[in-house]
Amino acid sequence: MKGGRDARKRRLLRRREAAVQQATQLALVLRATLRRRYVRCGKPGCHCRTGRGHGPFIYLSTSHGSGRTRQITVEPQAYGTARLYVQNYQRLWRVLEKISAINWQLLQERLIPD
Repeated sequence: MKGGRDARKRRLLRRREAAVQQATQLALVLRATLRRRYVRCGKPGCHCRTGRGHGPFIYLSTSHGSGRTRQITVEPQAYGTARLYVQNYQRLWRVLEKISAINWQLLQERLIPD
């Protein structure tokens, strides 16, 4: 029975290491959401009063601790970078969830790594 436990432990540790290798470079992550919006300027007679509005403008929004949402506009030339950062954060979150699930299994099955 001990051999089966050792093999299970090795498999879980290999899966965990594979997940760790999927983690993106931590400097290139951002917890935020990208949104495309049209806005109305409020000037009387402007086409935006009856049409779709000005834009589209790209906004990056996030909330931290305080519960307040903060947003900034993203220049068109920075859109690709902002999108990459947000996608990297989402990928990293999925990898962390996978690693956490494996660590849970290791502890639940009493296969604590050395």
